[in-house]
Amino acid sequence: MRHHRDTGGCLTDEEDGKARSTPLRNLQPADLEGYVMTAIATPAAAPRVVAHRGASAAAPENTVAAIRHAAAMGTRWVEVDVSLLGDGTAVLHHDATLGRTSDASGLLADIGAADLAGIDAGGWHSTPFAGEPIPTLEAALTVITALGIGVNLELKPHDADPAPLARATVAALLARPELAGRVVLSSFDQGALSVLADSAPSWPRAPIWHHAPRDWRVSVLGLGASAIHANSRHLDDSVLEGGRLLGLPVRCFTVNTVEEATMLRQRGVAAFFTDLPDLFLCDPDWAAWDRPSPAAASAVR
Repeated sequence: MRHHRDTGGCLTDEEDGKARSTPLRNLQPADLEGYVMTAIATPAAAPRVVAHRGASAAAPENTVAAIRHAAAMGTRWVEVDVSLLGDGTAVLHHDATLGRTSDASGLLADIGAADLAGIDAGGWHSTPFAGEPIPTLEAALTVITALGIGVNLELKPHDADPAPLARATVAALLARPELAGRVVLSSFDQGALSVLADSAPSWPRAPIWHHAPRDWRVSVLGLGASAIHANSRHLDDSVLEGGRLLGLPVRCFTVNTVEEATMLRQRGVAAFFTDLPDLFLCDPDWAAWDRPSPAAASAVR
């Protein structure tokens, strides 16, 4: 074990226990090899500060490097996007196309697992990450399991039939029973959530909205949702109040300033997704909020 961390998300010396309050977003990929997450008293505690697509400011989004960076920053939960290749392989990728976050072009649906080795999904971000691959969901879950953190898998069907993606995701999770209690499944796609409700009813699910639909209460109850994920810029007080009455935490995306996070926290938002987890977790107040006392911490529903 090379690194320990304190509750502030900074590296600390194991021998004397004194935190070195060093921001971690500039860590290089080599610094994270062999990193092991420690001191997670309640790994199933509901997420609060969630690393959006991993630590996606510090490392290329939706890569193993971004996941490792997030863990090294003290993040207890990461959010990543799951899409399907043309051969049915589930991978971490946000877009329907390859060009924005790799050196390849064309549609994700036009490639298969055999093509991944020739694609650089890191160099677009910065030179130290050149050669970082698009990870399969299986590979990503292996790393997440080893790090001892939780994961929000956002399903991205890209206007295709959501059933194959949902079933591939469920199959990958069933192969990792040790992740039980540390997974949330979410999607903008109602169909994907419906398939998940039928095929994996015990896994927590959350709809994602930019704007809450008029019948959102009926929708979340029909899906058996465990939370609501909402765009912070369009969050209506009625959703916060309705979520409170229904016992559903509201989590907001994407929050990258302390000012916005503070306002959302004051309004009663339960958690937020951020590209900059270290901005918050190296601050003792935010770190304490992210890690409530065992008596106050609630398990993921």
